Amino acid sequence: MDLRNLIDDDDAAGSANGSTGRTSSPASVASVPKQEPHRFSIDSMMNNEPAFPDERALEIRKRNSIVNLTNAQDVDFDGHAAPRIARSSSTATLDVSPTAKGFAVPQVHPQIHGNINMSPLVKSVSPNTRPVVPKAVTLDEELKSLGPVGDNEKENLGKPRRYKTKPKWAQDYVPTMKAHKSQSLVRPVNSSLEALSITNSIPYDDFIMSVTKWIYANIAKIREDNPDEPNIANMIELELKVGQLWDEKEDRKLRLPVLSETPISKEFYNERCSFRSGITPEQYRDAKEFLGKLADSNTKNDRKFIVQKIHEIDKSAVEAVRNSKPVNVRVSFDYNTKRFSSSIHKEKLSDMFLYFPNSLFDLRLTMALERPVNLNPEALEAFTRKVTLEREKDRLSYFHNATFTRIDLTKIKQTQNSKQIRKHELELEINTPELLRAIEILPKDSLYYVDLVKTFLDNGRVLARKLSEGPLI
Repeated sequence: MDLRNLIDDDDAAGSANGSTGRTSSPASVASVPKQEPHRFSIDSMMNNEPAFPDERALEIRKRNSIVNLTNAQDVDFDGHAAPRIARSSSTATLDVSPTAKGFAVPQVHPQIHGNINMSPLVKSVSPNTRPVVPKAVTLDEELKSLGPVGDNEKENLGKPRRYKTKPKWAQDYVPTMKAHKSQSLVRPVNSSLEALSITNSIPYDDFIMSVTKWIYANIAKIREDNPDEPNIANMIELELKVGQLWDEKEDRKLRLPVLSETPISKEFYNERCSFRSGITPEQYRDAKEFLGKLADSNTKNDRKFIVQKIHEIDKSAVEAVRNSKPVNVRVSFDYNTKRFSSSIHKEKLSDMFLYFPNSLFDLRLTMALERPVNLNPEALEAFTRKVTLEREKDRLSYFHNATFTRIDLTKIKQTQNSKQIRKHELELEINTPELLRAIEILPKDSLYYVDLVKTFLDNGRVLARKLSEGPLI
């Protein structure tokens, strides 16, 4: 490209003579044909866009995949894209009432009200619907938009769809400078620079994206595998457990040649690693003191902690199920009264391991199903005779409604095969109804789901890093 095409002939001539106040000779003017001013930035030249955005018709596209739904771009109820303006805040309203939704806190936290919409996560779009072609600015662009003569969409049936533009989740997040007042967890963007990047956008966080995609895919699969159970998603448990990724070959905490936090592949984990959950008694004491001071200092309704103490005995045994494989059933009893508390079948579905190279601890993200099991007195008595594992759990639970997170500090006495083991554990659990709500509103607000998951991970980061510092106060 001749750069002289981008410069006005008068300016070019003036520069050649060393002064902006003089004009060039006729010969020099004739050598540079005058053209309309077109592109003035690296971004517009690279992306083949006009110099002035208002000269170009707004794009309106259909959206029918998760990568399209989870982008900052808004759409209306018919699937048409709204004007492409930047946004920096979520339109969802964050419920910061003192109710710990989805967590069982008797006589303190009423259950979440309202029903979770169990409709499909992604609404289909009619294949006959054609996108509106933007008005071409130049003759070349108009010719390109016409496509080959006699093109027939029926020829492409059965072939994978190829996106002409980058998928929505892979696009950069472009925040607006005028943030709306909202209770969303989206963080305001503060910068002393005039632009956020060369494209004035913030590239997505690959770490967070890998986690949000993993969560979404697992929930979608659970619903797909259980079509006869419309409320199956309400039984999902998503938790973070603090521990260490252990290198079985070197017999030490895993060391990878990376300098920042990252998920590790399941193949690498299965080949070389194990996860050792738990913390030391000293770290348990420090974490308890740290969380206690946080609970005492945050007394406002939007940030307060609600603390609950639970002392139970869990008994586990394998139960036979008709026309199915045996399942592991766990029955809980109150430690003091010995009364029956609950009975569930917990089925672990998938794990994701988060490696923290600059911390003593790593995190394991686990998705499981907790199905209730009904046991009558006779079945309960028969169950107690088959118990293979018994655990005494002395637990402190900290409910933080502002971030929809429950933090459990647990002292465990485990008896198995006449051997007693003492352990201390630290884990976090996200509020399941709120997680499902965030997924349901993805077509309207894709930012809230990402922010909810990121905040949950941030809570795990805070605790893992604090424990690595030694005394937490």
